[in-house]
Amino acid sequence: AGAVDTGLDTAYIAQRFRDYLAPGEAHHLRTTILREHEQPALHGAPLVSCLLYAGRLVPGQQTLLEEAVESFLRQDYPQKELILFNDQPEQVLMCDAPGVRVINTSSRCPSLGACYNAAAAFAQGDLLAPWSATSIHLPWRLSRSVASLNGHSVYRPTDCWYMLDGELDERPAQPDGGQVALFTREALRAVGGYP
Repeated sequence: AGAVDTGLDTAYIAQRFRDYLAPGEAHHLRTTILREHEQPALHGAPLVSCLLYAGRLVPGQQTLLEEAVESFLRQDYPQKELILFNDQPEQVLMCDAPGVRVINTSSRCPSLGACYNAAAAFAQGDLLAPWSATSIHLPWRLSRSVASLNGHSVYRPTDCWYMLDGELDERPAQPDGGQVALFTREALRAVGGYP
């Protein structure tokens, strides 16, 4: 528990002491402690469910998936969960990071929209945030989006930046689709879900 409080690498510690514990006990203890140390709920702060479709990223683009999970973990907004949705029945994804729930299905969804609708069905939050694995989500994305929602049903930033061939394009541009949006569950229902 002290490792979590001081920000030490708990995966390394669990690995280091696994030989001194029963099989699987180090992993179980680490997971339990991480869950207990998740930041307590803020009074009145809504839960944001981030929706990440992972099915076609692994194994070829697994680093993008790992970066997307890492950027979720670095968010400064405490009331969050990540629904990592995988509809590739031939692969099973696992992640024991705090706040991350992996949904592995036994069959493919008919469309990308169906994948996001299924992920939203598993989400527990009243606010939904698409979580693109090809975008960089800065640590304040969720906190700033929740503050900017300000009683509305949908928030979408007016500007974003694109990196092309490793170079940051300095011209602000419109965000592509809803990749960086935040919206209420009711707004999703009102439009009939993802097409």
